[in-house]
Amino acid sequence: MPADIYAQRDRAFAQVSAYVVCKNGERVATVAIRRVQSVTAFIHWIGLEMVAGRTNGGGYDMASAACGAAARKAITTIKVDPKDVNFPRATFFRELRDDDGRNWIRRLEDAGFQVFQAV
Repeated sequence: MPADIYAQRDRAFAQVSAYVVCKNGERVATVAIRRVQSVTAFIHWIGLEMVAGRTNGGGYDMASAACGAAARKAITTIKVDPKDVNFPRATFFRELRDDDGRNWIRRLEDAGFQVFQAV
């Protein structure tokens, strides 16, 4: 019977990837990506409201495109206190938004974040 639980888990998470994003060893964000007919990225900077972005099509890095869509939404919709200067948060969303050919994980890592795949 124990093997059945692993098969159940594999079926449940077959189309989902989850990541923990850290800065200086501290968890600052989570990213979940769901791949079905389209790709949806759910991005949650800890302390702010979660945002989602979706993309369709094929032949390109759809996960990075979905993260970019979510980041653009976050930049335009999340209202933060103007006195709250959080440079890592601004860098996080800017790196996800600005597609320069590197995938979203590489862009965050190159900006000093650590990205760990959780699922």
